[in-house]
Amino acid sequence: MMSARVPMLVTLLVTLLVTLTALPCCLFFDATVYCDDATPCPEGFVCGADGACADKGAEGEGEGEGEGEGEGEGEGEGEGEGEGEGDQAPTQPTVSILPALPRTLDELTLEITVPSTASAPVSYTIAWTRDGFAQAGLDDASVVPNAQTEKGQIWAVTVTPHAGGLDGPSANASVTIQNTPPTLRGATLRPPVPRIGEALTAAPVGYFDPDPGDLHIVQYRWYVVDAGGVEELQSGSTDPTWTPPDFSNKYFVELVPRDQPVSGSAGPPVRSCVRTTPANAAMWRQHYPSSLWAEGFTAGFLTLDARRDRLLLFTEAGRDPSSDRGPFEMSLSALPRFYPLDVALPDPVLMLRASTYVDDLDTVLHYGGIDLDTNDPTATVAALQLEQGCEQLVNVAPTGDPLPIVAGGSLVWDPVAKRAIHLFGVTSDGVDYLEMTSSPVLSLQGESWQVAAPLAPGGGTAPGPRISAAVQLDALRHQVVVHGGYAPDFLYGGGGQPLPLGDTMLLALEEGAEAWRPLNLPNTPGAVLYAATGVVPELNSFAIVGGCASTGTCTTSDDWSNVHLLELTPGVEAWSSTTVDPPLAGPVIDGAFRAESGTFLLLTRDEAADSRDFQIVEVTPTAGSTWTSTVLHASAGTLPPPRARHAAGITSFASREMVVSHGGDWEVNYGFNGVLLDDSWKVDLDTGVWTELTPAGDGSPSARAGMAVAAAGPQPDGEGEGVPFAMFGGICGYVVGQPGQAVVCDDTYFATVAGSTINWERWPGATPPPARVGAMGIGIYMGASQPSFRVVGGRNASEVALADDRLFTSSYSTEPYFDNGAYSSIASLVPPALFDAAVATRFSAGNNIAVIFGGRNGDFSITNALWSSPSYVTGGEVWTESLTTSRPPARTGASMSFVSKDVLLVYGGKADLMSTLGDVWLIDTRAPDPAAWQSLDVTADTVGTAPHGRAFHSAHYDSTTDLLWVFGGDTDHGPNNQLWSLGPLERLPDVQ
Repeated sequence: MMSARVPMLVTLLVTLLVTLTALPCCLFFDATVYCDDATPCPEGFVCGADGACADKGAEGEGEGEGEGEGEGEGEGEGEGEGEGEGDQAPTQPTVSILPALPRTLDELTLEITVPSTASAPVSYTIAWTRDGFAQAGLDDASVVPNAQTEKGQIWAVTVTPHAGGLDGPSANASVTIQNTPPTLRGATLRPPVPRIGEALTAAPVGYFDPDPGDLHIVQYRWYVVDAGGVEELQSGSTDPTWTPPDFSNKYFVELVPRDQPVSGSAGPPVRSCVRTTPANAAMWRQHYPSSLWAEGFTAGFLTLDARRDRLLLFTEAGRDPSSDRGPFEMSLSALPRFYPLDVALPDPVLMLRASTYVDDLDTVLHYGGIDLDTNDPTATVAALQLEQGCEQLVNVAPTGDPLPIVAGGSLVWDPVAKRAIHLFGVTSDGVDYLEMTSSPVLSLQGESWQVAAPLAPGGGTAPGPRISAAVQLDALRHQVVVHGGYAPDFLYGGGGQPLPLGDTMLLALEEGAEAWRPLNLPNTPGAVLYAATGVVPELNSFAIVGGCASTGTCTTSDDWSNVHLLELTPGVEAWSSTTVDPPLAGPVIDGAFRAESGTFLLLTRDEAADSRDFQIVEVTPTAGSTWTSTVLHASAGTLPPPRARHAAGITSFASREMVVSHGGDWEVNYGFNGVLLDDSWKVDLDTGVWTELTPAGDGSPSARAGMAVAAAGPQPDGEGEGVPFAMFGGICGYVVGQPGQAVVCDDTYFATVAGSTINWERWPGATPPPARVGAMGIGIYMGASQPSFRVVGGRNASEVALADDRLFTSSYSTEPYFDNGAYSSIASLVPPALFDAAVATRFSAGNNIAVIFGGRNGDFSITNALWSSPSYVTGGEVWTESLTTSRPPARTGASMSFVSKDVLLVYGGKADLMSTLGDVWLIDTRAPDPAAWQSLDVTADTVGTAPHGRAFHSAHYDSTTDLLWVFGGDTDHGPNNQLWSLGPLERLPDVQ
């Protein structure tokens, strides 16, 4: 017996046989006469078993009319019974429907076993029924699409064979559509960084069930991960909330989707992970605004994590380790903005690393790069494990021979051979950079990496060394497509100009037969810089989206919306071009192909706005002349430029806004001229969007830095809308021709913020305090109609430290509010000459207190003294030094805040002119004198990393969220514009 699926030929034969039976006479093909019961043979011929007329004399057969198969014994025209070989109807076929137990998403495929005893070609009539009702639209169909089936339906088929005008017995088969288990795309856990002892709540993401009307059930299985491995702690619960025990810091939950009661069918599990922190730990978290990068940002690698519907970005923001390098994530379902992942960077910190996504391990793999500590290429292999909530970036130690030291180039994942191949780039002999002569290979053995033999293509000529080439895997043909890139001379000092390349090559990946093949085609696009690439299966093409002039000098006049397409059909490869509409707003930083929707996701920079703005654009390929683009997310603001020694005195946490920046400069070391700023900014703490404030009133003060700043008259709780902001003095210029010689101001400004406007009022008084920089500003609450503030210490333009204490008081009842105010000198014991110290104030009815810590003495030595002035109001206060034990190291430029009624927190500062600090200290002012300082460990017990040390930053404590907010400041590598929070703080033992 021969088994085969019903081909289209069957239908054609059925049509042909019907046509033949309708003809009134025999048809002659090659002198052969065909016949059947309705079409007898001519005189002297007999209809044979093969359906053809044969000479009955030549055959020696009788002309009998019987249906037997007997042969005649004589010649002539005898009427022997059953002596001719008559027609035979086909036998009953064997019929089955595959799969035997189909689910809702399965197609039904008919399979027929062809009978062996038929007197003519066999055709079939196929009739389908669903729950006993005929399905007319499926006449003679061998496949039933899954769109027509649902769970519980009974599908039956009747197959009737036909041959020689005779019908054989019909055959039947039937199946019942089974239930399809549901699936989940992912899961979430909240809170994202829980305290040990807090309840965890899991939630399914992307529940999908093709069977309508099913009862959706999710079971939750909780596990702990510790030194002993993975242990299941709770199984089979339908309650999404669970409180972990107090003995580990990493837990994950498996969500099992079901569409029936517990005994029903289950889909594959998904899982999510969290790291808990000790109940008394504080955590640093970076808060990114809608703008992503500072000046000079370039993207290193953008990939799509389809399992979790998010983009992952690794940046190359120059050689400054304090810059924001990623990884970052952006949810494509929510599209808020990029957030930094709480993972450490590879060790060493790298740039120009090659990266690829390894689906087998749900991991992004990095190889090679420039060690930012030594400025040399490395052989570092790092893997970012993408388990959501517990992402981890770890160094990989492959077995086998050492990998070559390499930088730049591209990393390609070969899913067939389970290997990562590094192409192009440069290597080093320890002294000079060299061109790559081989392609290092990492093979995946189980879940471990092994260094394999270098890739040595046996045919063709390999492309020359290059960096940032357009490299993509063509999975259908198991090959790599390469176009363009930079020659490495450009990146390593070879003339200082880009050396773009414009060739196209294919690399076959069949193991043992790898070979390069150049494509010398018409209309090759040449070098295309700053573009996204991908292989579009629907168009059978390799695509280059965006880009600019091949000279490397990209301007706003370049057409960023070009699309270059390479047809990939072997032997007929060809380049063509199309465009994107609406056009892209600017250059493509990087891109990823979203196979689920068949679209490109592009990270672009908006050239029409500030260069720090960005967009996420979805580009949909079409077979027509123009691809379509849709902006999924556009940044809604820009970052303020980096700064230090800026004013930061207005806080409005009740409305979730904080004004943290006015003025400041780019240089905080004395003896150098800084770049002074005169802009003002506020940030929305919920969305992270920055807004530059428009000055009103008397206009923005001149550019300056190092002012004495205070909130002049906040409410007793330290917060409130419309609080005036006082600012005195500072550096407001430099003497021409005398580097480091500052011009120091003595003017006073007050400001309030409403919406996006900052209203400035300049005090017009004639007797201000002596001009100074680095003074301490202290706000005072003396009643709703009498806002005041004090200016303590500082240094003058001759760099002489001051030891005075000046009080400004004014009536707040009439406008202009501060015109009738005046300064007075407080003739009481004041701290010794001091400047650039940290200051904090506590406002409590009848018990105000001001505290000063650290700074520089009159001899410019750095101190760690703590001075306090309790119950200060109008000038009778006394400053006293607290002789505390376990003092923090001496520092200047630190910040200090009350984080509860009586507990002070000191962060950062400089221990000398060069080194910034990142430590955190607490002291309880209620403790007996001398009180003890406590060092707060905010890195070992937290998720992620702390900010780099900084000084001359701004810091504000927000009691509504129990967070300390920190912005800007000077690092070991210059000023920054990062926004961080530290907390929660009220649970710390020393803050109770």
